[in-house]
Amino acid sequence: MVSVTAVDLVIAAWFILASLVAIFMVRRGHSPAKWTAIAFLTGPLAVPLAAWSRYRSRGIRPTTLQWGERGPGSLSVLVGIDGSAAAHAALHGVAQLLDDRIGRLTLAYVLDYDAAAGKEEAQPRAAAADTLAEAARTVEELLGVRPTSIVLAGSPAQALMEHALAAAHDLVVIGTHGRGDADWLHGSVASALAQEPPIRVMILTAATAARPGLIDESAELDAPLGQPE
Repeated sequence: MVSVTAVDLVIAAWFILASLVAIFMVRRGHSPAKWTAIAFLTGPLAVPLAAWSRYRSRGIRPTTLQWGERGPGSLSVLVGIDGSAAAHAALHGVAQLLDDRIGRLTLAYVLDYDAAAGKEEAQPRAAAADTLAEAARTVEELLGVRPTSIVLAGSPAQALMEHALAAAHDLVVIGTHGRGDADWLHGSVASALAQEPPIRVMILTAATAARPGLIDESAELDAPLGQPE
């Protein structure tokens, strides 16, 4: 018979609490590496540290890297960009399927709160800027219009939707899979955005983006949400 000691119980409780804090923080848009380390090193102290970090994250605002110009259409479109093949396919899909129906096009890269607010580690912010610059060049080649480029902070699905609502976008577009982060830890961005979104969401795969005629040119995509089309 295995004897359970007080030390065993303390270790188990420490591990469980640390795991819960780490998962909670990562799912709400904080750094996986940072909060896994904090949670397992500090144990119970991670709880007030997490609460303080959540409070501070409220002050982080979107950063605009480039202001765009209007296209010929009336649709306002927000595209999630993360450097993945799926995001690349989604960007090409937007250009192919919507083309001159786009009036305002915004490219958004989402960083976790810690990377967005951190002053010591500049690499994630530099990577976001480089990825957005490359995506903006692609848009200009495909559509001849300069898009707006922004960096958001938080959980990708929540950050994209909150910005889309705040900036009065008509449509949010993402690829089916992002950079390869584990869905069990972060949650699937595509799944989260597809669950009763307050505005239209388009989820594109490479195959979907390549199919011509997918969108009926006569469809009133710019009709207000909730009205018959």
